[in-house]
Amino acid sequence: MKARLRPSNNLTRLLTPGLHVKRWLLLLMVGIVMVALAIGYVLRDIYSSNFRFPNFVSDLTLQFLPRSVRGLLFLAVGVAIIGISFYFLGKSVLGPFLPGGAGERGFVQQLYDYRLLSRGPRVVAMGGGTGLSALLRGIKKYTGNIVAIVTVADDGGSSGRLRDEFRVLPPGDFRQCLTALAETEPLMTDLFQHRFSGDGELGGHSFGNLFIMAMAEITGDFEHAIRESGRVLAVRGAIVPSTLTDVVLCANVGEELRVGESKVPVGDGHIDRVFLEPAAPPINPEAENAVLNAEMVIIGPGSLYTSILPNLLV
Repeated sequence: MKARLRPSNNLTRLLTPGLHVKRWLLLLMVGIVMVALAIGYVLRDIYSSNFRFPNFVSDLTLQFLPRSVRGLLFLAVGVAIIGISFYFLGKSVLGPFLPGGAGERGFVQQLYDYRLLSRGPRVVAMGGGTGLSALLRGIKKYTGNIVAIVTVADDGGSSGRLRDEFRVLPPGDFRQCLTALAETEPLMTDLFQHRFSGDGELGGHSFGNLFIMAMAEITGDFEHAIRESGRVLAVRGAIVPSTLTDVVLCANVGEELRVGESKVPVGDGHIDRVFLEPAAPPINPEAENAVLNAEMVIIGPGSLYTSILPNLLV
């Protein structure tokens, strides 16, 4: 994937080809020039008719300066006024419609992301855990057409507890991908990653996992819950499970059979084989379609046995 350099400030972003802005700015300038010419013709006729203007008009129009100097001064001041007016007009009109407000991420940045990143290459990233979320944070700077295919074999920690209690797909890796692709304020991301302390029933659970579970109960579907959670966080791209089947990762380590993703890397021994139960679960159609239409498929980074192979075994 060819990396497109991101302009470093709003002015260069606004002039980036493909934003569909310069053509309309040029047309606006032509209209302003035509209005200025019309006013100039009228004033010229009034001036040539020997109409006596008040004395303050002479000072206001800088009659004591040569015409060339006056023209340059008025041109510079006019361009500055137009630029300032457009900037604050954009903030006032578009600010309420931008995620996070115009102050947090300006409308020029929003326009840049919408026009250029939405036409970026179609990228599919497979994996799980922190490796996949770290990868997504980098990819989203260059394209908005991202599909993260997440493993559903996680059975440890908060995800494992929720999975056993509610018989749903584990939400932990999905939560990390949501926060990685989010375009909301950092506080919202921190909220989703917050983990409750203590020894009570909430101890060890992250708010994001509980939010996804609540959304799943409201929508009646885990996949729909991930999609709606992405809307809440203004996620760039899509996050889909590799399969909608409740699977368990198993591994043959020497003569020992280890059942459960959290049990596979525990202890010593050489991993001879990993497999899913039930075997050959059906692939999520949304994930299959994303892979078939992708321009680039990235596998990893992440743990080979617990993050990468569970996706490839589907």
